[in-house]
Amino acid sequence: MTVLEAARIEAAGARFEPGSDGIARIVIDRPTDSVNAIDPPLLAALLRAVEDARAAGPRGLVFASAKPDQFVGGADLSLITTWPSASEISEACRVMHRLVSEIAALPFVTV
Repeated sequence: MTVLEAARIEAAGARFEPGSDGIARIVIDRPTDSVNAIDPPLLAALLRAVEDARAAGPRGLVFASAKPDQFVGGADLSLITTWPSASEISEACRVMHRLVSEIAALPFVTV
């Protein structure tokens, strides 16, 4: 992964941190927003972070929020007025299902 790709992924709101004790973290943070709302760029960043975690093979993985008072606020409701088609909504749902399946299939403890 290039530095530019890493910056785009982090800007989208998720990053993989390997952890020196064998326990890795995926930190969710939409840095310019007050809440971590789920949108397509965040889903893509989470998928990439899960792929990075799988490749690193830690003993365990913790999903964490960089926001001190909340984890994830749910779907980004502003998308309701900006998504032009039902097919885009369906695609986002497919990506979300893939993300959950990828997390469930990880070969290590995940919290």
